Amino acid sequence: MAKTMKRERTARPRPLTPREARFCEEYLVDLNGTQAAIRAGYSARSARAHVGRLLTNEAIARRIADLRDARSTRVGVQADDVLRGLWQIAMLDIGEAFDASGALKPLADMPEGVRRAIASIETEELFNGRGGERASVGVTRKVRFHDKIRALDLLGQHLGLWKAKVEVTGKDGGPIRSEGVHHLTDEELLTIVLEAREATGAPPVPLLAHEG
Repeated sequence: MAKTMKRERTARPRPLTPREARFCEEYLVDLNGTQAAIRAGYSARSARAHVGRLLTNEAIARRIADLRDARSTRVGVQADDVLRGLWQIAMLDIGEAFDASGALKPLADMPEGVRRAIASIETEELFNGRGGERASVGVTRKVRFHDKIRALDLLGQHLGLWKAKVEVTGKDGGPIRSEGVHHLTDEELLTIVLEAREATGAPPVPLLAHEG
């Protein structure tokens, strides 16, 4: 007796709505879920409530990852390039920006690593005298370098040397009441965490794939 084979059907993920697709694009702007939801068209009042659902949606997580990869390919930037730039800032020897007399070197004479670590240069011409006797007596240049401590902090985060600590308090600075938390859904709990991290400026929560 011949056996009939049943074909298993795999459920195709539903396509993203226009608003969800816009959220993916906006999220890459600043990695702020709440603001991305607002810019995507969700109301400011309900945006935070949607963040947990959006960031745990497998299709949305995949779309954001695809957009991030495409952007990296488009601009030719890889993770190693970013880490190398941070390392140059963190290890900057400011002495290489000056000559033996202590004068600031011309940009062309500075090592490439020093030039890349410069955040801004302000130039001010100095004058002496008034009216027709006013004459230039020199130029002052102020060079500001990127923050070395910040660069080290970002490198440390990437290497997992320390974990972000987020302290959340309840009303009037008191402890959070934990009773009843067991009935909250995963999305509601994630929303609470996202709000706390955004409020404290902690690094964004990694995207999670939602199963089920």
